[in-house]
Amino acid sequence: LINALVFAHNQVGIESVSENNYVKASNHFLQALELNDQDTIAQYNLFLVEGHMFLKKGNKNGLWDGIEKYTHAASLRPDLGEPHYWISQIYIKIGDTDFDLILESYEKSLSLTMNQELLSRAEKGYSETLKRKKKLDEFWR
Repeated sequence: LINALVFAHNQVGIESVSENNYVKASNHFLQALELNDQDTIAQYNLFLVEGHMFLKKGNKNGLWDGIEKYTHAASLRPDLGEPHYWISQIYIKIGDTDFDLILESYEKSLSLTMNQELLSRAEKGYSETLKRKKKLDEFWR
């Protein structure tokens, strides 16, 4: 019964993330962890959601906290590229000319498993960032 409740909370949390309802998602992942504090699905998704909330707020200190949350998520699921994609988005928000950090995060995300939508966004973002970097490099020659 407990496993079924944990599963249900995780499913509702994941659905809430897809609707950008991070508060609801966070509550469900926390409820899943109250029932089973070792559930890595809830842990992973809670870190992602917390990172999303920091990214959405957008203030400098919060953005660094968001990177920390995404890094924790990545440590739980080192096979998934999603946290690295979101780290690239934070680096863009912090300063969109720090190309090395942005490109490194994109490259890491692209080398790992992601859903098709996020993979397409990462490929496009990587390509656009690379073009901007080359353009800036050429300007300063």
